[in-house]
Amino acid sequence: MKEPTYNAMKGVILVSILLNIVLLTIVFSGVDLLQSTAIATSPTVLLQSNRLPTVSASDAPMTLSLKKNLNINLTATVDWEELNDNINAAVRSDGYCSRRNAMTRAAAMVAGVSALVASSPGYTAETKHVKMGVGLNGSDVGWYVPDVGYLTFEPSKISICKGDTVEWVNNVAGPHNVVFDEDAIPVGVSQDELSMVDKLYEVGDTFTMKFDVAGSYGYYCEPYRGVGMNGLVVVG
Repeated sequence: MKEPTYNAMKGVILVSILLNIVLLTIVFSGVDLLQSTAIATSPTVLLQSNRLPTVSASDAPMTLSLKKNLNINLTATVDWEELNDNINAAVRSDGYCSRRNAMTRAAAMVAGVSALVASSPGYTAETKHVKMGVGLNGSDVGWYVPDVGYLTFEPSKISICKGDTVEWVNNVAGPHNVVFDEDAIPVGVSQDELSMVDKLYEVGDTFTMKFDVAGSYGYYCEPYRGVGMNGLVVVG
């Protein structure tokens, strides 16, 4: 039953990449169709034509399309081998994080970002947000009523990729903090380095933590652990 889901995800990814390529091609083409003949015969373009990228048998179809349609000045600066590798990784990978990272790098390179910068650690990283305490019907305003569920993390489970950051925001019914369970984190990871020392009292105060080791991280709010204020971060 997993195959249809995976194929559907691949389809969504391919459409997303294709749409981005179309948009970027329009942005970077820089050639008015009515002036194409005059431009093509200009000395500058004739000189630049020697810088057109070569076509390789290993090129993905999208890479071939980009080589043919991107602005000449841009094609001369793109690391085509690196771009082709990222496009293939985005299409073939089974993992969400590897697909996300490959698509981000490929889009950046098409937009003119160097392969060195796009491939650097942290370039594809994201920050996810978790509310500490939730108001009535999920709102941000309310008073504490035990059976309504104010004392919860929202979302209580979050999935991220290695290198991503989670930001917890003190929302309602504080004070709150984030303490990781030493028995519910990857082996070798320090509970003390992850957990908060103090508590957040003011609404809007935040606590952030970057995750570089894959695995599951169980945590809780120390003041309200007894009423079930627990959370989970899954790092892929």
